[in-house]
Amino acid sequence: MEGGQLRAGAGARPLRTRAGENEELVFLSSPSAGLSELGTASKQSLVPASGLIVFSYATGGMSADIFQLYVTQTLGYSSGLITVVALAMIASIPLQFLAPRIIDRIGHRWMMIVGAALFLPALLLMFVAGQVVSISRTGGAVCVVTGATLAEIAISISFGAAWGAWAAEFTETRTRPLYISISGFASQGTAMIAFIVQTTMFGGKVTETFYRIVLIYCVLYAIASILVFRRLPDPRVGPRTRESGPRVGWRDIAAERDYRVILLAQAVQFQIGVPLLAIYATTVLRVPSTVVGAVLTLRVGASLLCLPIAGRLISTVGANRALVAVGGGLCAEMILWTFLPRIGTTIPAIVLFSLLVVVFQISKSAFAIATKTIELDTVLPEHRVRTFTLVDIVSSSAMQINIALGGLLVAAANSFVWVDSSFIRLDAVKITTAIGAGVVIYIVVEYRRMARADRTGVERGLESVETNG
Repeated sequence: MEGGQLRAGAGARPLRTRAGENEELVFLSSPSAGLSELGTASKQSLVPASGLIVFSYATGGMSADIFQLYVTQTLGYSSGLITVVALAMIASIPLQFLAPRIIDRIGHRWMMIVGAALFLPALLLMFVAGQVVSISRTGGAVCVVTGATLAEIAISISFGAAWGAWAAEFTETRTRPLYISISGFASQGTAMIAFIVQTTMFGGKVTETFYRIVLIYCVLYAIASILVFRRLPDPRVGPRTRESGPRVGWRDIAAERDYRVILLAQAVQFQIGVPLLAIYATTVLRVPSTVVGAVLTLRVGASLLCLPIAGRLISTVGANRALVAVGGGLCAEMILWTFLPRIGTTIPAIVLFSLLVVVFQISKSAFAIATKTIELDTVLPEHRVRTFTLVDIVSSSAMQINIALGGLLVAAANSFVWVDSSFIRLDAVKITTAIGAGVVIYIVVEYRRMARADRTGVERGLESVETNG
């Protein structure tokens, strides 16, 4: 702590001052607060923030719903190719470790421009894959794997390593929570529009036409993002970093127990949920593709609405309490999932499936907000770049491992089942999901400890400020 400023990361919950002084709590979690609160640079930066989820869904990142359905249903490949894509993305990790050093040399702006420029050849490979498949199945698979891997590298070196630190430069502390809320709202809203189009105009299927429309949007998004990056104020990177103190190394990050916990939590968090939900629902549970498309739309909409509501609730009750409450709900939902039978066209089972998916997404979104708040309050500002670069690498690798294992689990669930009746179906995916409840418990216990330790440090800091002031 220096100059009476307490430890907090970008986007963390601002602290309420002591009673009798200025008790303004600047936490704005609702997008309805209006764009007028944001500065010009923050408003412009909403453009690159708005399309990232759709780009990830279409190129194999995040849950990759669009990509997975396109590869398996439209191109006709097995889920084994999804596993190959995930392993190829993991193989690109060494390149991602170079990102902080490159940022020190060329700055955040040029790193973001390079990353967005790499989007274009990745999208081109995805675009031609459908045509190449008709000539050569192997050639089409090469296009899919190469395009997805290049997209993963591009996202990691730009949005994973540079974007968060850059956004902290051109956003004000007072309006940063509002900026984060509106960014999430725009990104989730764009994804929801894509799923609505998929459901209403294409029957819930990722047809060749729909996928190409999404790819064309992603091309326009990449070009618009590059134009915005050129206009945003460039932070003072290399010289400022060198003058601010000794350079932080990877060993410094690894030496901190809390940072190791954060990295471990990122590695296991993808255990929280159902692997390859879209594929598992259509191929194993036999949910109609139209229903899956509608449920995916509802899931995105639920997450969209959850952002401002959960943010406001968490700021009121505290991240620590919210983590316990939401974590308990997640555990119950994951255990309940194991009792879900083969659904087919049975209306009660479809309703139960839909409710469980939507409620689970709301709980998981709130859980993510609570954990992110505690992480931002825990990580020191001078450790932020390398810590969150590691977070991006670990979480991205864990996600791809989860997808790779998910492909194997879905294949196992198709060929072998322990119990299969009208009341319960117990297979490899169900058992893995139930194990995820233990992951939730671990995260809740460790993050509560970090939150209590951070609160103790804050209280001591306030006492020191009062004593010295």
